[in-house]
Amino acid sequence: MKIGVDAREFVATGKTGISRYLENLLTPLVGRPEWDLILFVPRGEFVPAGLCRPQVKAVTLPPWPTLLVDQVSLPSLAQRAAVDVFFSPYYKVPLTGRFQRIITVHDIMFLRRNELAPWRRHLIAIQLRAALGKADVILVPSDFTGCDLVNFEPRCQGKLHRFNFDLTEQWLSPPKPDTVAKIRQHYSNGKRFLLYVGNFRPHKNVDLLVQAFAGLVKACLAADWRLLLIGGDQENSLRITTLIAKQGLAEQILVYPNVNDGDLRGLYAAADWFITASGYEGFGFPLLEAMACGCPVICHLNTAIPEMVGKAALEISSLTVEGVGAALHQACRLAAAAKKEFVEKGFRQASRFAPGTAAAGFSALLATLRG
Repeated sequence: MKIGVDAREFVATGKTGISRYLENLLTPLVGRPEWDLILFVPRGEFVPAGLCRPQVKAVTLPPWPTLLVDQVSLPSLAQRAAVDVFFSPYYKVPLTGRFQRIITVHDIMFLRRNELAPWRRHLIAIQLRAALGKADVILVPSDFTGCDLVNFEPRCQGKLHRFNFDLTEQWLSPPKPDTVAKIRQHYSNGKRFLLYVGNFRPHKNVDLLVQAFAGLVKACLAADWRLLLIGGDQENSLRITTLIAKQGLAEQILVYPNVNDGDLRGLYAAADWFITASGYEGFGFPLLEAMACGCPVICHLNTAIPEMVGKAALEISSLTVEGVGAALHQACRLAAAAKKEFVEKGFRQASRFAPGTAAAGFSALLATLRG
């Protein structure tokens, strides 16, 4: 059975959440004689080492505008390769071509929040409905996303497949204590720190983290602590770094745009707490990674976040400076025994997303389509 995959997320500049999802899903399928993978990749980019195998073929996409690649190049190349199933890690998919289609809808935040202009939301809604109509299977990573999608387009309910994403083995292997100590010294000058990992888009509410932490520092409640912000994005990083500078906290709030996976594991292990004030998530890899590395988490229990953390999180009562500040203050003062309970609950929760579960589910799904 030939599986065509939209693999445009495999780029040389770094791993995204979607590229991790793809790699986790596809790598265990390599070596299975019943599947041949055909990866449609961007020009000049690369295929991860785990997918560089004889039964995996990479087809280079032309450097065309995105819409032309989506609806002209991809269906033509997939048809030429005689794929049986086309798998998209996005909500978009070729609308023409004689093959079955599996799409992934991580969330529909772009329709639920006002971060995009109305005309763009309208066009995306048209594109999404078309993809939902053509798809044979729609993968969703959480019950929340499934319900949100059915509310948007009730006719897609029969195609939904609730699908747990999973962690890779590396997140379950704790770094050595001396490595953790070096990471702490390098990134926070040896100070205790709170950790955020992700982009800085408005729904992540990173500005609330900055303002709340600034309030604690100015009240002398976190003078020896640091807040580390790992990640960012091109559109919003300047806004956050400007806010940090205005607060006069450039030495206490540290931004690191690019951190490799090895250091990131060490940061999770070295951090006292992981915190996010996100107001919308369809899933949440950083939450799982933190818990798997023994870092307790602080979050607001909205959208899909309760499905990720269960009862393992210290809760932010409200997405306000006061609400975030109160949670930070509580975390910084929490007794070691109480904190250890959060860590242990986090380990148990993360174990629900054990390596291989996603690939096993995906393989079973492909078998039903083949049958």
